[in-house]
Amino acid sequence: MANLINGNGYTGITAQVDADLLTGLSGGVTGILPVGSKMAGSIVNNTPRVADGVILTKEGRRIQVDYGSHDDFSIPAGTAGITQYYLIGYKLTVDGSDNQICETFVQSTTADGTIAESTLKEGASEVYISLYRVTQAGLDNALGACLLPEFAPLVATGSEGGGDEGEEGDIISGPTRTITHTKWGLTYRVVVWNNTMVFVSLTGTTTSAIQAKNGWSTVDYQSDIKPKAQVLGYSVISAIHSLRYSWDPNGYFKIGYCRNTASGTAENISSGYVVNLNFCFPLVGH
Repeated sequence: MANLINGNGYTGITAQVDADLLTGLSGGVTGILPVGSKMAGSIVNNTPRVADGVILTKEGRRIQVDYGSHDDFSIPAGTAGITQYYLIGYKLTVDGSDNQICETFVQSTTADGTIAESTLKEGASEVYISLYRVTQAGLDNALGACLLPEFAPLVATGSEGGGDEGEEGDIISGPTRTITHTKWGLTYRVVVWNNTMVFVSLTGTTTSAIQAKNGWSTVDYQSDIKPKAQVLGYSVISAIHSLRYSWDPNGYFKIGYCRNTASGTAENISSGYVVNLNFCFPLVGH
């Protein structure tokens, strides 16, 4: 029997009904909503820490760390000369009273290990949402890039005066799509406009080192977003650093060859540097 879920007088909205709605809106993808600190990771006193934010899972469950608070993850003590790897994140389970609950987890893994994400709705007893990979070199813990994508915010398009698409005065004419990715604590955002032009931004504060002294580090690969020719340029990313960027016809976006603007020497990027890089290019075949 069909119900008008948000109709006047209906009081039967459940957690599952809410989750079904969010699954439809998100496209069934697990990611981080663009609110608060967006689950930013850091190492504090050799302990992995995750800041506030909201995760939306592929089955519509919301995992929230309240604004201004954080979660710490206890990693087993390391051994000198031994490198180990751990996955950290959140685990959803069902308790003895059939209540769904959330708790942190730490699990030993391989250098590229993953945990397949199942769903409670399909009958799984445990659902693992992997957030970061920790590399433990001897006694020291280091945090890798976030393993979850960041959802792009909803953006209004069309005329400032409310006119139809394509009329004079439109802010953006033509269809747009947005892709986001996070690496090194930086948010990589691509906006494709009318399938002809691409706007790229790489912004944020680095949470881990970037090997950019004398070579390229790949941020992401987009097989369907390619420039007609290699896009190459540079941008000042902090008070003392400039950074080169490249997007080649195969779809690889890279940053590298960082230099100290004061001395001119090539340097790697340490954590804690602010990056603000923006550029546009035309797509292949247009």
